[in-house]
Amino acid sequence: MGDSAKLTCFEDRLGMRVGMFWNSEGPRGRRLFAHSTSPSDVDTLSVDEPLHVRALWRFLSEHLDHDVRLLGGNSPEWESVSSEVYYGLRFIGRNEFADDPPLADYANGSWQPAQVWSDRPRTRPVSGRACLACFGDRLSLPLDFSAPPDMNRAVFRFLAEHVYHDVHLLGTPPAGHFVTVGAREPSLSEYADGSWPSR
Repeated sequence: MGDSAKLTCFEDRLGMRVGMFWNSEGPRGRRLFAHSTSPSDVDTLSVDEPLHVRALWRFLSEHLDHDVRLLGGNSPEWESVSSEVYYGLRFIGRNEFADDPPLADYANGSWQPAQVWSDRPRTRPVSGRACLACFGDRLSLPLDFSAPPDMNRAVFRFLAEHVYHDVHLLGTPPAGHFVTVGAREPSLSEYADGSWPSR
């Protein structure tokens, strides 16, 4: 059985479809974000498509500490987001409405919003301090904005495995006890290739 996922910033009213995942026995990170048929196919982002990777990293860097939610089809907010009831919500690459940013323009930095919804100052992304954190699983993934290949695969795995979880995009590491990828165990490469945790 399949489901889809959207990464949505409710403060800036901007979202992106991050792909489909299948509820199976295998790790979700290996099944989400299947290879797309073209760079403009944004129903499913691909870690192998540079345009998709650049768009995702821009989204991550611009929405630190905002009300960002990783939604799946059974999330309470899904219906309003999917039916576009939420006023002013734009989706990167959707191309259904005039104010939806085209994927290439967003990824390359040439698209800027006509209206800025959030008046909160932007958190400057600092590699190693900014992170994705799942508060339910107590797992933190420090972000390296130079986006080396292992980092890209790790981010895609994190998003795939934590749909429906309490995920936050933070400018600083979370307080309390978290397993932090790359701090000791797991290493970034172990997390990125799916060999951690060992089964």
